[in-house]
Amino acid sequence: STFGRGEVTYEYHVSLKPLHQVKDDYVSSWGLALGGRRRTRTTERRNGILFVVNVGGEFGFFSILNLMMMLAEAASMLAVATILTDKIAIYFMERAERYYESKYEEPTMVDDP
Repeated sequence: STFGRGEVTYEYHVSLKPLHQVKDDYVSSWGLALGGRRRTRTTERRNGILFVVNVGGEFGFFSILNLMMMLAEAASMLAVATILTDKIAIYFMERAERYYESKYEEPTMVDDP
């Protein structure tokens, strides 16, 4: 497998950085009234704790052989799905004759004069 067999580990580093305050102000307006005046205005003042999360690491590797195998499997599954769908439509559905005529064009005999 391309995901490897190693154990997944996590590391957390917590540190305190001196900040006077963590604050965010957000103002948004929606819609226009007659005369071009705004109908609605929303003001949000958000205060809280700032979390900074950095994610890193290594998980698995790339293998061209596995890629080729997956592409071949996907192509064969699409082919099987197409064949099964056609067979079910032609032999088991209520309008099987119409599906058969839509899929296959039978030759007609023409008499030469």
